[in-house]
Order: sequence, then structure tokens, then C-alpha cells
Amino acid sequence: MRDPNLLPSEKQTLLSNIADQAASLSMPCYIVGGFVRDLLLGKPVNDLDVIVEGDAIRLGESLVKKHDGKLTAHHKFHTAIWHLPSTFDIQPSTLDLISAASMRGVW
Repeated sequence: MRDPNLLPSEKQTLLSNIADQAASLSMPCYIVGGFVRDLLLGKPVNDLDVIVEGDAIRLGESLVKKHDGKLTAHHKFHTAIWHLPSTFDIQPSTLDLISAASMRGVW
């Protein structure tokens, strides 16, 4: 997906960082929602949602530890919002992480 015509390089780098961190935790992850819709329609991508096969909060904590920023965890829903560090210079400045673990018995 390294095509600057599809997605700006800074967002590609962000997604690569997330994928690398998720892989290091053995948690496959996927981009979903408005991100995919906008990408397919050739519109600017302004909605960053990542679904995680595993614990999204744990992935978020790991991303904050490695890349900085802040995490807002929603334990009841097994989701988190990663407030990106200013060094990423990406809009929107947040990214939603969603657990898809309930069917695997992780919860």
C-alpha cells in the first residue's frame, strides 16, 4: 500500500508502525470503517480505525510506550483512542483501536 496517490506517506508510516507493533505482540490488525470507504472512493482519509485480533488496549499501551502520545482506554468496550504524539503531525490526531477478541475467548 505504499502509494502516495492513495495515502500520504506520513499516514502510511503510521500504519506501518501500528502493524509492526501489533505483529510484535502477535495481534493481527486491520484498517476498517471510514478509512476503507474514503480510500476506495479516492477521498482524503480522515477517519483512522484499526480492529485488533487481541487486546486493543494492550496494543494502545504498547504504542504509547514506543511512540509516545496518550491513550484513553474504554475497558467496558475493550476499545481505546490513541492520541498521537505531535511528532507524527497527522490529522486527525487520534486513532481508534477496537478489539475483535470476544469470539476468541480473550475477554
